[in-house]
Amino acid sequence: MEHGIGFFETLQDGVCVENLQFYDAFESDNRLLFSCQKFNGLYCYDREKGVVELVDTFKNEDIHRCDLHRCVFEVDEQLYFIPYYGKNIHITDLDGKNQRWIEIADDSQKSPHYSNAFLINDEIWIMPFFLDNPLIRFNTKTWEISKNYIIRDFIKRDYMSLYESYIDVFCSDIGDKYIYFSLIGNNLLFYISIEECICSILSILSKDIKIRCIKCLEDHIYLTNTNDYRIVDYDYINEVSSIYELSGQHELIQYPFSRIIIHEERVIALAGYCDFCVVINPIEKKLDIIELNLPCDITRLSDGYALFTGVCFKKDTIELFPRGTNRLLTLDYNLKCINSEVVGISVSGMKNLVRRGYIEETENFSLNNYVNAILAKR
Repeated sequence: MEHGIGFFETLQDGVCVENLQFYDAFESDNRLLFSCQKFNGLYCYDREKGVVELVDTFKNEDIHRCDLHRCVFEVDEQLYFIPYYGKNIHITDLDGKNQRWIEIADDSQKSPHYSNAFLINDEIWIMPFFLDNPLIRFNTKTWEISKNYIIRDFIKRDYMSLYESYIDVFCSDIGDKYIYFSLIGNNLLFYISIEECICSILSILSKDIKIRCIKCLEDHIYLTNTNDYRIVDYDYINEVSSIYELSGQHELIQYPFSRIIIHEERVIALAGYCDFCVVINPIEKKLDIIELNLPCDITRLSDGYALFTGVCFKKDTIELFPRGTNRLLTLDYNLKCINSEVVGISVSGMKNLVRRGYIEETENFSLNNYVNAILAKR
């Protein structure tokens, strides 16, 4: 895999494009709608034509704001874009038009920042990233919002003395009756009762466990670590942990696996900051490495970001949405890459400079982008 920095590339036909990255997308009629992570923009990618168009900018947000949204849900033929660093839930029709928004952040929050969201019946539960921010419940029928500080109050009351520095509610997943979560880089597992909205401690794991992400499957919670390649299988009914490790020597990379997915009971830790994934081998009690067979033209845009975060399961394939790379990948169920796509805006379309240093509003480029694009073409 080629490592580098930059968001521009020249394709085989000579066209220079700026690559776009996104966490999640809604697909209909072979068209992907997504919130761009690099700047404020709702984009549509036509997969048949290979063309990206700006549908709109997200209202009531800074035009320069990056990482606005974490995920998107479709409910009753409406799209709900759930914030990451943004301060609003944005609602659109299925084509991205008729945009409305509900502001969920307030002046009491030093920085709006949300780590995950779950669709539970008619409500979207939005998990905070910063401990001092509330758990938010948004009713998709009435658009009413309720805020609850149960996570902050519970942890500060009973567990804050265990931490020497600031902590983030980073990883979470949902089971049948509970939302399970942890604070990044520690060994504590918590849960929230969905029916009662009460926070409790589930388990304190061994001290050498530093949780990076979690995934639930029936009575088990699978965990990756921030500083090694191990995966922990925690059976919370029997309160027993099993640890799976890689055999052989491997270069230590921080946060190696940023996402766990489960397909037909296979537990897969996806490549985050490394270029392969692993699958739990329950018979031999170890991890099997699977090379993703990444295409030769894929690049790492920044060593500070995971390659992929968003995942979409289809009938016969798995799609990985680009976070710190320049390609949208399609894998078969053997986890081999069978297709890669460039999701980018053609630089040749930029013609007229407009106010505030932006290139045509339909392209949403800054003046620096314009200059860098010229340099890239040279």
